[in-house]
Amino acid sequence: LLKKAKKQLEQEAMSSEATSGERVEKVAMEKIKSLPGNDRCCDCTSSRDVSWLCTNLGSLHCIDCAGVHRELGVHVSRIQSLNLDRLDRATALIPLALGNQKVNMVLEAGYSGLKMLENSVERKRFIQKKYVGRKFVVPVTDRPMEYLIETVALGSVSNLLHLYASGVDMNSIVDPDSNSTPLLMAVAADAGGSHLAFIQFLLQNGADVNAQNCFGDTAVHLCIRQNKPECLKLLLLVWNVNVELCNVDSLTPLLLAQQLQHETCERLLNKFEQNAKSTFADIEFPLSLLNEGADDSAELVDVPLAMRFSTPRASQLFPTRSVLVNSDQRKSVLDYSANGSRNSVFGESGCLSSTFSLPQKSFTLNRFDNSNISEPTPANVATFSSFQRKPQCTTVLPRPAPRKVPPPPLFVIFQKSYIK
Repeated sequence: LLKKAKKQLEQEAMSSEATSGERVEKVAMEKIKSLPGNDRCCDCTSSRDVSWLCTNLGSLHCIDCAGVHRELGVHVSRIQSLNLDRLDRATALIPLALGNQKVNMVLEAGYSGLKMLENSVERKRFIQKKYVGRKFVVPVTDRPMEYLIETVALGSVSNLLHLYASGVDMNSIVDPDSNSTPLLMAVAADAGGSHLAFIQFLLQNGADVNAQNCFGDTAVHLCIRQNKPECLKLLLLVWNVNVELCNVDSLTPLLLAQQLQHETCERLLNKFEQNAKSTFADIEFPLSLLNEGADDSAELVDVPLAMRFSTPRASQLFPTRSVLVNSDQRKSVLDYSANGSRNSVFGESGCLSSTFSLPQKSFTLNRFDNSNISEPTPANVATFSSFQRKPQCTTVLPRPAPRKVPPPPLFVIFQKSYIK
């Protein structure tokens, strides 16, 4: 009787969990469809059958443009149907964080003119220029590595998209002291699921899941060391993840989980070895992605701006700027200090230091929410990406001519020579 009762309780718990999971996925799908610009195709602006999702970029497309995307290859665009395929929670992370309007503000920032995609030839040519050639992107050219570090610290998927579209290597070493890649830094910076969408974007767009820092820790090691099972689920979903790599202490992720007694992470690794990964995509992402407004737990933290003497940026357009940072993230990740340094942001354990500060003479990026976007306006375009484009017309004042000093009179010269 006890075994039957226990089995019945487990079945009821699983059914209730499945019901709640289906409800969350349904809410996520409705949220994706209601994002700014998602009522029309991201490429041709058609409103007919806009139900095809680009999972690695977070944009919605019509059936005609989706067919062209499938021809580009999965290394450029991955397409699935919102109506025919199941949208799991891991796949919904990037579309919830971006949307058509944000994607086009990056991929079509330099495009001017009307979209005349009347036939398949013009449609294919335009999509190839947009996604393969990236002809309409205003690239990041001024200190991209500094901006990448700041983007990772803030978890801004929009700015990460801009860096990715600009050709910045997602596997570059951003912290030479710890030999850390953006993925390793993002896993260490995650606090309560704040960087799940950021990590998913990196994994879906070429980040090396098996990269190791100077301690030999991979992203899987860092997830286990900091007991982050939701991040671990995303990493274990990658097809080429290697859970047999050892760090400098000769510890595999499973041995590390057993040593630290992190039972949830150990259970996930055991399921991975048994090839039981069916539930890994059902992650518990923060409900702030589903809220209509901004995150209630977030607060505005004023950050002093440093004067930049190179490319004009938003600091020259707006006198005051604020950064949206979660309270947990502010306490555990960021420490805005006036004496910031370019030293390693990782501590001795390979984790993000509690005294982490942004680099000196750097511009702190803004985190931009979908809920704050209305229609594209010059102000929105100016504040969307911290990598501001250069102004089209600049007035350069001529430098004043040097002041001419008249020569001394001749009688003064003769008088001095006579005295000598």
